[in-house]
Amino acid sequence: MRIDSKYPISSRGREEPPGDDLKETAGTGGLTRLGIFGYAAFAIPLTGLSSAIVNLIPAYYAEVLGLSLSAVGAVFFGLRIFDAVTDPAMGWLLDRHPFKQQHKPWLAISVPIFLIAIVLLFRPVEAWVGIPYLLGVGFFAYAAYTIGSVTHQAWGADLAREPLALSRLMAQREIAVIVGILGVFLAPAIAESLGYEGLESKVLASTVYLLGTFVLFAPATLWFAPDDPAASKPKPVELDRARDFVAGREFLLVSLANLATSFALVSMSVLSYYMAAYLFESSERYGVGMTAYFVAAAIALPIWMRIAKRLGDRRTLVIACAYVALALGLTPLLSSVNWPFRYPLFTSILGLGFGAPSYLIRSLIGQLANAHEEQTGEAVRGTAFAVTTFFDKLGSGSAAGIVLPLIAYLGFQPGGEGGDPGRWALLIVGTCAPVLGFAVASWAALRSGAGKPPTPDRP
Repeated sequence: MRIDSKYPISSRGREEPPGDDLKETAGTGGLTRLGIFGYAAFAIPLTGLSSAIVNLIPAYYAEVLGLSLSAVGAVFFGLRIFDAVTDPAMGWLLDRHPFKQQHKPWLAISVPIFLIAIVLLFRPVEAWVGIPYLLGVGFFAYAAYTIGSVTHQAWGADLAREPLALSRLMAQREIAVIVGILGVFLAPAIAESLGYEGLESKVLASTVYLLGTFVLFAPATLWFAPDDPAASKPKPVELDRARDFVAGREFLLVSLANLATSFALVSMSVLSYYMAAYLFESSERYGVGMTAYFVAAAIALPIWMRIAKRLGDRRTLVIACAYVALALGLTPLLSSVNWPFRYPLFTSILGLGFGAPSYLIRSLIGQLANAHEEQTGEAVRGTAFAVTTFFDKLGSGSAAGIVLPLIAYLGFQPGGEGGDPGRWALLIVGTCAPVLGFAVASWAALRSGAGKPPTPDRP
């Protein structure tokens, strides 16, 4: 037993606070309910920030602060160059175990960087705003995101080693992800209901929400999530062995699915405000529509978990991608219907498939990393999720860097000056770009042999 442990340690290396309300939750590798909450809680502000950057910052810097859409898109695409260095470096450091605990110190380092980045990015001094400012502050924000995201995902794979347990834990993390993103849209909706309208008010409401969630949930994760320093640590992986792992066929295919899914989801996100305003002519229902999107995602996630338990993560990923692609095919029909709530209806249908691809891919990545460690004794979880985070941001940066300049080139202009040709450009790009991404993700998942159906835990 650890002398400095706050609670007794179970035979599975997990801290177990006393009390019937903190019993182990079935299928999550022996974690208590409080441990699961503590682990998942950090995903709320983490993904809330990522969502706010993708959904609000391009339009905010273009429409309110005066930068061009093409310039904003180019900045976010350019930030991916930095990620090619920072993401692998973070994974390498995490796998070297520089601290007594593997994960908590890194999250503690990231939190003050997050708080400063939020203020600088969302509440800038207008006299400072320009391409260099957005590039510098964006790098600062994404550096914090790299530290937090890589560490948090690798931590989950360490907490749940069995495939079924890992799949369930990543699904529960995804619920926190949905809550985090939902808040980014719910906060502006509340602001609108109080009479604060316009894009600048939406950004301000999201800023307050993000600062509040970091202050509230980061300490909860640092306090309640188990990160046992007495647990056996695998040997650090050598650079050439880490390179062999990430260059392996199965990992590359899952990473391609991750890249394509990120591209698809962020293509939808960066165009969501424009589609609501100029395609569905429902800008006043944008907040309601996005709230409906994420509520539907949270409702559907337990269903996807049941499907994954029966069919395995890989097959469920293919089904989820196909569903979202088919739902996107409803865009021309629903945008032409003369009904006030057509936009919330569309986002509800689309949202039913939102949560599944991301959590299933992370579960598959974790399974590959855990299998490598079991076979070789080498720690690669940090490296695996560093590459995952890099492909996440490469997909999101590519989406912003491609779809925003593309709709501008095809005639769309913020404010509606592009007329019908601009709206057609928005419809075609907003539908075809994500469908292409989901098609590539499905192909990669089908070609991959990762994530065979797990064997359920036996009583």
